[in-house]
Amino acid sequence: MFPITSYLIGHPLVAVGLAMLVILCVVSVLRKQVRTAIAMWALVLMTFFYLYLQTRASPAPGVAPTAAVDEEKR
Repeated sequence: MFPITSYLIGHPLVAVGLAMLVILCVVSVLRKQVRTAIAMWALVLMTFFYLYLQTRASPAPGVAPTAAVDEEKR
């Protein structure tokens, strides 16, 4: 499972917000509101970038960082 998927499962409100942004982007495209659709798509990309940074900063669930383990042994 991808780290972003784990993050979205652990944070369902972020997942719902991202889904709503994608749906609003599709609706804007169907209604031919190009500027709004581009803005929504940019917001979706920024959200994915934020999620990438969040998942990269924190370790996977159940995994202890090696530096903290080494400090506990001392």
